[in-house]
Amino acid sequence: MKRHDNIYAVVGAADSREVVIAPADKYEARTMRSDAKASGTSFYCSVAVGGCGGKLKLAAGDVRLPYFSHAPEAACSLTDSSARDGYTHLAIQKALKLWVERSPQLRCDLEVTTLDQKGRSDLVIGSANDSRRLGLEVQLSPLTHDEMQRRSAIYLKAVDHVQWLYGNEDNQACWGEVERRRYALRVRINMQTLDCDLGYYGFHGAHDAGSIQTTWRPLADWIIRPNGLFSPSIKTVLEEAREQAERLHAAKPPRPPKPAAPTVPAYEALHTSLKSRFQHTLFPDNAAIRLRVINAIYRRTVKGQLDEATATELLEWLGRKPWSSWWKTLLGTRSKDAEIIIHVIDVHSRRRHDSKT
Repeated sequence: MKRHDNIYAVVGAADSREVVIAPADKYEARTMRSDAKASGTSFYCSVAVGGCGGKLKLAAGDVRLPYFSHAPEAACSLTDSSARDGYTHLAIQKALKLWVERSPQLRCDLEVTTLDQKGRSDLVIGSANDSRRLGLEVQLSPLTHDEMQRRSAIYLKAVDHVQWLYGNEDNQACWGEVERRRYALRVRINMQTLDCDLGYYGFHGAHDAGSIQTTWRPLADWIIRPNGLFSPSIKTVLEEAREQAERLHAAKPPRPPKPAAPTVPAYEALHTSLKSRFQHTLFPDNAAIRLRVINAIYRRTVKGQLDEATATELLEWLGRKPWSSWWKTLLGTRSKDAEIIIHVIDVHSRRRHDSKT
C-alpha cells in the first residue's frame, strides 16, 4: 500500500493528540519546521486516526503547497477524507477537553470505555464528586438515527446523559434529533486557529415565518449542564426570532375561508349502485361491454335524458334478456355510447310496446 501525504500531523509522539496543520504559506511552514527542529519536536502520523504512526517531514518547497511527508518506504492506509475527518475529530476532542477543564469543578476524560467493553465515549464530563456524568459524542461522518440510538444505549451504561455534536446537518441522526425534539447541536473547528464553535441547529421562529437553520456561538458562550449543553445567547436569539415571526404572522391578511366541499350528487351514488347491482346479471361474460352500457345509461341520466327509475328499469331488462349474437356484436364494436344507448332504448321500448299489445 502506498504512503499517503497530507497537511495534518500530531506533535511529539504517534499517539499524541496535539494536532497541527501545515501552513498554506511556505515561509510560515519553514518557520514551523525550524522551530520544531530547534526544540527537538517531531511530527507524526497519528495512530489515533488510523495512521501508520511514522515520523513525518514538513515539506515546504517552491512548487507544491506545504504538506507532511512520509518516509519513502512508509506504507499508510489513510486517505484524504479519512485523514481530514480523523484529525478534525481529534482537534475537536482536544478543544472541548480544554474548554471543560477551564471549570475547576469539572473534570473531563477522553475515549472512556464502557464497563461492558462494547463502546467508547469521545468525552466524559464529570463533577468533582463524580455524581453526574455527561458524555459528548462528536459525529462527523454519516450516521443513521437507529445507529445513534443503539450507540447511545451503550454509552448510557457509563454516563447519565449523552449529548451528540454533529459536524454536518446532512445526517440522518441529526435530522432524527430535530424531528424528535426540534433541534440538534452541531460542532465546527477552524483547523488553522483551532477555535471551536457549537451551533444550535433547529427551528427559528414560529408559524409560517419559522425556518430551520444553525446559530453558531463560541465555546465560551455555552454552559455545561448534567443533561446537556446550553447557551443563554442562543436562547435570546430564538426568542427574538419567535417574536419577529409572530409579528410577521399577525401582519399577514387573513386567509380566505376554504370553500365548502361540494356535496356528492345523487347520480354518482347511482353509478356505483348500478355497477354493483348488475355485476353478475348484465353481460357476466364480458365486463367491458357491461361497463360501457352502464356508463352510457349513467351519462344519459346525468344529462337529464333519463330518470333514475328508467335507467334502473333498462338495466334490469337488459339483465333478464338473453341477447342474440348480433346484439353482442353491436355492443362489442367501437360504436359510440350514444348509439348504443339509442339501440338499447329503442329495443326496450319495442319490447314494452309488444308486451302491452
